[in-house]
Parts: sequence; C-alpha cells; structure tokens
Amino acid sequence: MASATENNVGILAMEVYFPSSYVTQTDLEVAFGVSAGKYTIGLGQESMAFTGDQEDINSVALTVVHNLLEKYSISPSEIGRLEIGTESLVDKSKSTKTVLMKLFEESGNTNIEGATVVNACYGGTASLLNALSWVDSSAWDGRYAIVVAADIAVYAAGPARATGGCGAVAMLVGRNAPLQFDMRSRTTYAADVWDFFKPVMDSEYPVVNGAHSQTCFLTALDDCYTRFITKSKQVRDRAISVKDTDYFVFHAPYNKLVQKSFARLVYQDMLSGALDSAAIEQWKTVSPKETYEDKGLEAALKKASEPLYKEKVALATEVSRQTGNTYTASVWMNMANLVSELGASLSDKRVVLFSYGSGALASMMTVQPSNNVDNDRFSLARIQSVLRLSERLANREKLTPADLDAALTAREVSHGIVPFKPTFLIDRLLPGTYYLESISANHERFYKRKPLDSERVLNGPLTA
Repeated sequence: MASATENNVGILAMEVYFPSSYVTQTDLEVAFGVSAGKYTIGLGQESMAFTGDQEDINSVALTVVHNLLEKYSISPSEIGRLEIGTESLVDKSKSTKTVLMKLFEESGNTNIEGATVVNACYGGTASLLNALSWVDSSAWDGRYAIVVAADIAVYAAGPARATGGCGAVAMLVGRNAPLQFDMRSRTTYAADVWDFFKPVMDSEYPVVNGAHSQTCFLTALDDCYTRFITKSKQVRDRAISVKDTDYFVFHAPYNKLVQKSFARLVYQDMLSGALDSAAIEQWKTVSPKETYEDKGLEAALKKASEPLYKEKVALATEVSRQTGNTYTASVWMNMANLVSELGASLSDKRVVLFSYGSGALASMMTVQPSNNVDNDRFSLARIQSVLRLSERLANREKLTPADLDAALTAREVSHGIVPFKPTFLIDRLLPGTYYLESISANHERFYKRKPLDSERVLNGPLTA
C-alpha cells in the first residue's frame, strides 16, 4: 500500500463483544490475600471480564460477527474475505473461520477468502494487515473484508489469575474508510523468544516468563519506534516526536505496561534530542538495552511522561482496564474505545498504534481518522453510535472472586471431555449472544444464539 490516500483503505465499521459478567480487581486483592493496590495500582486494572463453560472462542467470534452484520445492516453476500486472529484454539485443525461460515449459509455465499491466524496476541493484527492488502490490491473484487480479533484469557490459580480477561472485536475493512491506515511508516519486529507460550495441549493455561515477557515487549517497542521515527521523517520531511501525535493506542496485557510503554517512547525521544532530556541525565551514557529493568529510570520516566500520558494515551485504555487482557483483541478494542469516546471529533487526528504478540511479532503503524471520505454508509459518527462502550461496560453484572473460580474450574475440568453439555446457565448472557450448546462424542461442537427478544436474568444461580 503506497499511502493512506491512494484508495483510503481502512476500517469502515467496528463492533466489540465482552462477557456480561465481571469481577473487580479490588475484590480479587482481598480474595487472593495480596496487599491493597497490588492489582489496581500494580497492574493498573479495575476489573476483569470472564465467562464459564457456556462460551468458547467459536461462540465469542460468532457473537461479534453476527452483531457487526446486524448493527450495520451488512448483507452476508457483501463479504469476500473473513479472517480471524486468536490464540484460544479449541481444535488443532478445524479453524474458527470455518465455524463462522455458518453465518453465511443462508445467503449461499461460500466464496470467502481468509483463515485463522495464530501468533499469540498478534494474530488479529496480522489478519487486519492481510485484509488491508487484499482490499488495496488488484485481486480485490469489490466486496468487504471482515477481520476478527478474539480471545479468552485464563490462568491457573495463583498470582497470574488476575491478569485474565475476555473480549472480541470485529472490523469491516474496505475502501473510502473513516479509519484509514498510512502504511508508509509502518514498522515490524520479529524475533525468536520464549516469553509466553501454550505447549500443554490439554489445558487452556499458558506458560509465562513474566519479567522476560515485559523485556521482550519493550525491546520490540524500542525497535519499532526508532525505525518508525526514521520512516516518518522520510515521509513528512521533518523530525517528529510523541508531541506530534494526538493519540497512542497500545496492546494492553495490563495497564501498567501501557504506562511503561509510553514512557519508553518519551525516553527514546529524549535520547534523540526531540524532547528535553534533563530527567534522564544520569542514564544518557547507558545502553538502552541495559535499562529495561532499571527501577530508577522507570520512576523518572513515569514522572516525566505522566502529563503527556493523560493527554494522549489514557482515553483509549478504559475498555482494557475494565475487561482485562483480551490477547489479540486488546489493541483493537482500545482503538474502538477511542472512536467510541470521540466519534467524529477524532477526524484529522493522528493516531499511532502498537501491536505485540509473544514469540515474538510486533508492528507500529499510523491510523488516520477522517470525516472527509466519499462514503454515505460508514462514518466515525456511526461507529460511535453503535459501540457505546462506556454504556455497555456499565451494564455488566458484578460477580465475586468465588464466581470467577467456579467459572474457571468449570472450564478446566471440562477441557477435552466428550460428550459434553455446559454446566453454566445462559440466563446471564445478553440477548444476541451465542453459546456452546453441546459437544458430541465425536468432538463436534454445536452452537445456538440467545434470542434478541429474550430476557437477561441476573442474581440467579450460575449453574443448573
């Protein structure tokens, strides 16, 4: 893609899904016997979305895609590509993309390209880049692409359990889009590291090398940003810094890492001379690679970057602070949150987005929101009116840490069991939510959608 203006390729519409139930991090601090502020300040999180054994990655993806089609009045026959990024696999062969084809059966549309893409939290971004390239290419047949990023993040009992979450985002991709991508300055980082992985096939739980994972994340960020600045200067014929960008959107395993990430960009700008460097005077001669675990520098950067963080980053983080780690969906849910909050007023602002997936793959790119596109059907204002994320977050039901443990135990003990019927009731699910009805003795999965005119019953039992 030569530029953002050639075909104005980008995101036409967005829909977000997260479970109707959550637990607060304050309650988890008490239940897990840790000090007050361990999760709320230490992780920077407020609450965590979760679900029981009645939802899996296929049902979550079915929900968000069906809702996208329905809310924006998109005909299934208008779709020519469908791709999903996820690491919450329930089958090593049959992809979630093929499960989503159930939504296109009635239309008779079987001519839909795309597959499921797997690389930790980066799969959704890879899927989007594939879709953008397809729409901008000579192979494009005039139809839209749908990109899904969806995951259910769960952890074994212990300190990591508070870093879970669940969420999905579906994006309609096409030309003359209100959210355009300028690929001229895009940078990508790839490396062979073992920071987070899932080698145990009979469990949903990952293996996490915590401190190493953070270093890998920041290493990728440094690499992408330094080259991003160089390429941006070539495109715009002038030096740029964080001050030249209106908003930043980050992958957010937990909000404290987002704060550290933005501070790292400020640090790089200080080293280059783009920002005043008085705050890091004693670290100027230290190799950046030796500073990832330097607490003194971290504190200095936090103080120096805080005003800019509040101005340029905080607004986009609200949904991830409320839902927890959503893996592939995280960065795109945060992008959606920015549109949900600002709508048409986001037009002509410059947004820089950073996506990271363990293993590792990462990319940094520029998003250019615009009201000035030749498109009567899709706009920033319409996306905002559909998303209403603050309202939807407030409409969730608060449950207890004991309920969280019950939900994760139900998922754990049922993993790989056939035949199977979920024990968790669908009463609490929002109308329009897909759920796992059963798994046959042959491991085939069957799903149903909770009717739009059904009731959501709160305060009842979790299981039958």
